[in-house]
Amino acid sequence: MFDKIKKLMKKLLVLFGVLFFISCEDEAVVLESIVETDVPNPVEVIDLKPLAIQQIIFEAELNSSLEEDVVLEFDGKNTFSGLAPSEADINNLILSFDIEDAEGVVYMDNEIVESGVTVKDFSKEVVIKTESADETASSVYLVRLAFDTGLPALYINVEGGQEIEYSDVKNKFYYDANLSLYGGLDFDDIKSTNIKIRGRGNSTWYYGSNLGKKPYQIEFLEQQEVLGMPSDRRWVLLAENSDKSLIRNKIALYISSLSHLEYTPKGKYVDLYFNGSPMGTYLLAQKAEVTNNRLDIGPTGYLLEITQGGRLKDSDVRYESSRMKDMIGGAANDLVFTIKYPLIQSGGTEYQEIKNHIDAFEAALFSSDFKDPEVGYRSYIDVASFVDWYVIQEIAKSVDAKWYSSIFLNYVPGKKIKMGPLWDFDLSFGNCAYPEWNFYDSYETEGYHIKRNPWWTRLFQDPYFVSQVKNRFQYFKNRMPEILSKIDEYGEHLDLSQQKNYELWGTLGQWFWPNPIWFDTYQEEVDHLKQWMTERVNWLDSDL
Repeated sequence: MFDKIKKLMKKLLVLFGVLFFISCEDEAVVLESIVETDVPNPVEVIDLKPLAIQQIIFEAELNSSLEEDVVLEFDGKNTFSGLAPSEADINNLILSFDIEDAEGVVYMDNEIVESGVTVKDFSKEVVIKTESADETASSVYLVRLAFDTGLPALYINVEGGQEIEYSDVKNKFYYDANLSLYGGLDFDDIKSTNIKIRGRGNSTWYYGSNLGKKPYQIEFLEQQEVLGMPSDRRWVLLAENSDKSLIRNKIALYISSLSHLEYTPKGKYVDLYFNGSPMGTYLLAQKAEVTNNRLDIGPTGYLLEITQGGRLKDSDVRYESSRMKDMIGGAANDLVFTIKYPLIQSGGTEYQEIKNHIDAFEAALFSSDFKDPEVGYRSYIDVASFVDWYVIQEIAKSVDAKWYSSIFLNYVPGKKIKMGPLWDFDLSFGNCAYPEWNFYDSYETEGYHIKRNPWWTRLFQDPYFVSQVKNRFQYFKNRMPEILSKIDEYGEHLDLSQQKNYELWGTLGQWFWPNPIWFDTYQEEVDHLKQWMTERVNWLDSDL
């Protein structure tokens, strides 16, 4: 009994000593997750002094996977951090360090380590504890060695090293492949696993294919959690070629996460290696689809997209809105509604049910009593989702969302039609000019864009809808400091990755379809995005 009490007291004394050290360093948060009390030779004195590690280095002469030394930077508190090059064997490195007490002991994972000798895995955050020879001094440190650019690294190898052909993109043909993911310091790894992969996108695939940096869709054989995002099978890899800030899709999804829309896809940045070759910076994102962990509308719900018929497979279920096409004119020559979920038979009962409901909504919207809350459009749609979808799209001036593609809406029988999820913003926020379609206004900060869609033009004729738009616009306007700060945060997060991306592809400072303006440096691209958004919101504020 006495021995158990003695051991418990020793553990408490060590914990007290660690907390004392952290408080001496003015650390604001107690790092509960890194404090190890069950270590060999626990300190038996209460008044522990700090015992400093003065330097941590990975020496090239001791590590064959390094061409030069990697010296870690100390944050002045408790963390040493640095970057390992892409060729480093980060799972097997020898650490060299200088400790204040030459006779002291250093522990990692409760094991004694020797400077310049012990081989350890540094692919994840490592906790180091120092202890003086006389057991009167002790400190706890973190070692955070990020890989290459600091982003997670995704490796995909297509069976036989095949390249994905353009002819297979529209038909959505999948290739067999293998995937592994190094999640970095903050996310779990994915060990080697079999997947299927296909090319995705339309103009983004075509122009990306010419460049060599292409967008993809991957499908796991079973549901898989990825970079902390909920488990699912299908994921997309966005190449972001046209958006030289690499941020437009990501910031649009962040804005959407602040909205009333019931589902917003999540995405994380990665460095992609495809068939053994580096491919640069990608956004690995959830696919905008119906699943329990994404848009959950149950077994009876429908997910629809307004898009171009030429983008669909022959087997895809679609129908036209003659009212919409007549009102838009030639620009909507190939405009169709396609039922993305569930898989139904064209012309069948379910097909007719959803078509009739959309037709009834349009009839009510364009009727003489459309403002009536009982018999007008409000009896068919969830106004809050329509308002938020509109406000975000209008702030972004998203070209496709005017009436072209990626216009998603969902409907559960017995409930109201909802807009969303939001998707496809690489050509938004002033990053697109289609003069051949009279879309000169799409890159200017002034003027309306989405409002020219017949649905929205009609909705704006109802003072009730206008009041809802004004109210929600002010909500998003008030969040602008937070949104602009996020853009800076993303830019800093991508700094090293974007450098390698543009060294690889050479598009920075060059025109790439369909850029109306471009800059020589990455920081200028980020600053332009912030400036454009600020001016756009200010104009909408003055006009609304």
